Amino acid sequence: MKKLPKIYKEDNLQIKVNNKTKCIVELNNEEYKDNNLNIINDIFSGLGYPFNVLLTIKTKKEEKTTSLIGKTEKAIITLDNEIIPIAEILSITRKKN
Repeated sequence: MKKLPKIYKEDNLQIKVNNKTKCIVELNNEEYKDNNLNIINDIFSGLGYPFNVLLTIKTKKEEKTTSLIGKTEKAIITLDNEIIPIAEILSITRKKN
C-alpha cells in the first residue's frame, strides 16, 4: 500500500473564548465634555460679563451654584476662587436670575 503524506494537525486544540459570553460597556463622556465646553465658551463669548451668569455646576464630588470669572485650557475658576477641572464636570446648567 502507498504511504500517504502526513496531514498537518494543530497540537493546541483548546476552546477559544470569544466575547459573546461577556459584555463590557465603557461609558464615553466625550459628548458630555463637548456640551459642557460649548456652554462655557458661550458664557465667555456672549454679551455681558461671565460673572453675571448664575450656573449650577455638578461635579463628581458636589453640586454648586456659582458664577464663573475665568477659564484656562483645563479648568474653570469660580466667583468663590475655586478651581474646578473641566474633566470632573458632569453637567453645567444656567440658572434663571
